[in-house]
Amino acid sequence: MSIKENAWGLARYARSVQESGLILIIGPEFLMDDTHEIHKTAEVQEEVIKEVYMACEKIMCT
Repeated sequence: MSIKENAWGLARYARSVQESGLILIIGPEFLMDDTHEIHKTAEVQEEVIKEVYMACEKIMCT
């Protein structure tokens, strides 16, 4: 749930930035100070980035 909410927040920010004529740079932040294995980190990052891109696509096409 929080991944989707944060993705939508980034997407709204992206739209606002583009509408203002500025260069768009968005990217979720990942903390690297946990004890998870690298494959778990990659799995979570992939999920987060997919959600951000899907939210951007939906909000930019409306």
